[in-house]
Amino acid sequence: MRGVIPRIGDHSLRDISRRPGQSFEDLFDERFELYQRYCDIWVKASELKQDKVCEAVVSAL
Repeated sequence: MRGVIPRIGDHSLRDISRRPGQSFEDLFDERFELYQRYCDIWVKASELKQDKVCEAVVSAL
């Protein structure tokens, strides 16, 4: 989850759907497991610039 919270910023100001009292960390863990299970393409983008992420996705298609 490194890098996600700084990128999201103050999640309480965003319209992120979550259960009452659910922390952002719990929501992230819950969804991340689902995203991994059902994804067709996985691009490790944490160290890539936006254009390289796009290239990786297009080449994976």
